[in-house]
Amino acid sequence: MLILDHQEVIYCQVVRPSQGKFDKLPGLVYDERLFCKIESYPITDYKAAVNRTRQLFDRDRQEIIFLLVEEADNYTIWRQDKQLISLKDFPVKKDFFLPINVIDILDKIGEINYPTENRVNHPQITKASV
Repeated sequence: MLILDHQEVIYCQVVRPSQGKFDKLPGLVYDERLFCKIESYPITDYKAAVNRTRQLFDRDRQEIIFLLVEEADNYTIWRQDKQLISLKDFPVKKDFFLPINVIDILDKIGEINYPTENRVNHPQITKASV
């Protein structure tokens, strides 16, 4: 766990692969490592921010680096994540497509409530003339 000033880090956007999609997150670079934002505390809550950072650090058995960054109006907790990719280094090509999870799409379609006048209750099948 390190406590740093905002001038000691470089802010950036990061991408984290997650279940077939990519989540864009606020991030920062420190010591050539990428971190994602976890929580923020008001500048008046230094003790609570330090305690929470320590709690997260201890929970992960001190194997993951946590930063507490003092910013102009708050303290922000950042967690190192080796899966993160800097957005500027993210390989986006013209033919780049995100993997599609068909089950998620069907679930979302099932959540939409269509007005009853647009529903087809009794579809009729007609024989096409040849």
